[in-house]
Amino acid sequence: MQAGTTFVLAEEHQDIDPHLWLVLTDTATFPDQVVIVNLTTHKDYKDQACIIERNEHPALTHRSCVMYSEARVVTLAALRDLHYSGKINLREEASPVLVERIRRCAGDSAEMKDKVADILIEQGIIDLEA
Repeated sequence: MQAGTTFVLAEEHQDIDPHLWLVLTDTATFPDQVVIVNLTTHKDYKDQACIIERNEHPALTHRSCVMYSEARVVTLAALRDLHYSGKINLREEASPVLVERIRRCAGDSAEMKDKVADILIEQGIIDLEA
């Protein structure tokens, strides 16, 4: 798994969380602090920092947005364990262009938790100088 890997929870857990998740950070360099974000149906009241059209990823069926407020920090080992145990199912990789845009927009989100933002700053994804 690497930046751009996408996944959903296994079918029996779709009622808990049906969202498409995306690995945002470099898992080779930072395997113990992997940031994942989910994409959800676009609504005006949701985070508008990064809107994604349905044609930007094969798994999307409608306009979506990145829910930076729901970003999680996990380990690469935990993600692999979830995959190998069948608890998550991998989907098509996100394009490098889409991953870069989601990264670039992360700093524009007012809803991201400070802990996650700090990790993205440390990993060079959010640039405070920009």
